[in-house]
Amino acid sequence: MGTEMLNPRIHYDGMVFYGDNGINVSALFGIDPEQYLTMHQRLADIGLRVRLPDPAGQVDFVLYCHNLINAGADVTNIIREYNVGQRGDGTDFVHALSLTKLFYHYYMAGRDVSVCRTLGDLSSPDLIIDGLPCELKVRIDQTQKRMEPYRHLLFDGKQDEYMDILFNQIRSRKHDLETALLRARDGFEQGDCVFLDISSHFHSWNYHRIRSLLKKEGIHGVSESPLAPISGSCILFSPDNAWDRNNVGFNPRAYWGYLPLVLPPARRVVPESP
Repeated sequence: MGTEMLNPRIHYDGMVFYGDNGINVSALFGIDPEQYLTMHQRLADIGLRVRLPDPAGQVDFVLYCHNLINAGADVTNIIREYNVGQRGDGTDFVHALSLTKLFYHYYMAGRDVSVCRTLGDLSSPDLIIDGLPCELKVRIDQTQKRMEPYRHLLFDGKQDEYMDILFNQIRSRKHDLETALLRARDGFEQGDCVFLDISSHFHSWNYHRIRSLLKKEGIHGVSESPLAPISGSCILFSPDNAWDRNNVGFNPRAYWGYLPLVLPPARRVVPESP
């Protein structure tokens, strides 16, 4: 990835471009492109540097930070973490954007929350919520990547065969979740509470997925409000990461649930359902 800084460019049909890629901020968020440029510049003035030509992520970040600033939040550390996250292979970028969303929901809920800066190789939590160190783990959905070798079936008129493979891949998400939960336990080395973001879907899809986990006793409770972080616990964080043209505007939402983990007896906490 290059180190050249990118500035957003606008078209008067509602599009905003970073590099050669763009999205329609008017259609999705009801925002005039010139208005978006003002938001972006506001963040650039306090340190935002754009390297990654990902208009979806960049616009999301600007909107979250713009609304946080309007609510009185200090987004300095968020911007620093976001800038650092754009230098890798994309994994850190996804983590930084998820961290921004996590901070947003807790701040807007009136909780005492702050983002910790990454300082070289020093180990530190991602954020502090109500005085408790917390670590964020992001599980990126692998379904689309796994389906790449089968795209030709759609062009060959073999939609049924493609859908059969797709459904099998969707079922494999259960294995993905189990693996993610095991890896989430590593977060206890850095934070007393682990947040696990496993979403990259529409709000309704996230809801049904979490409800399914609840029925299988895979989580404790489902909430549309941020849950209290508890030492020794893991919280599923499922933000709405897809845009709905039938719901124009900046409408951040998320689901939450406590995830049970097998921990040493001295640290094990099984919270009550909210």
